[in-house]
Amino acid sequence: MSSTAAAPSFTKPTRQILSPANVSAWLHSEAYAIYTKMLMDLNECVKRKSTTEQCTVSPAVQSVISVLDKIGSYIADFPPKDLDEQRFGNKAFRDWHAKVTQEAESLLAGMLHDTQKAAAVELAAYFLDSFGNATRIDYGSGHEACFIMMICCLFRLNFFTKEDSFAVVIRLFDR
Repeated sequence: MSSTAAAPSFTKPTRQILSPANVSAWLHSEAYAIYTKMLMDLNECVKRKSTTEQCTVSPAVQSVISVLDKIGSYIADFPPKDLDEQRFGNKAFRDWHAKVTQEAESLLAGMLHDTQKAAAVELAAYFLDSFGNATRIDYGSGHEACFIMMICCLFRLNFFTKEDSFAVVIRLFDR
């Protein structure tokens, strides 16, 4: 008799923190413990490191950077518009975000190993939320937290190591 582990199933995450009671549940969840451990691990990785220190860029890290470069290249397709009519942000961001939303799962699946491609549906939610809110055209620490959550998910998928997680974050700030 052979024992085979069932392949994990992935679904698009939905917002679950809608009230103070939900915050309490999150703070006591396994997911929160995993997330905060990842933050602490990233913190440990940067201690005693110079901001000019070279870091190894593995193929996994390069694939994440390539996806970010790809969506960054879309900016040229959406020049600023209606600047006199806007108080905050730029309405062109909504168009850029719509294009990224349309391609996110495909871009993420393209960088994942064959056995991980199904995770793109979950990763895409964190990935898209890391760029801000397209309706309000705003950005804040919650959006940054989504990017770190995506990095945490990639680590949990064994897509890359903790050191790779550090390299992704450092390379982004190095730009």
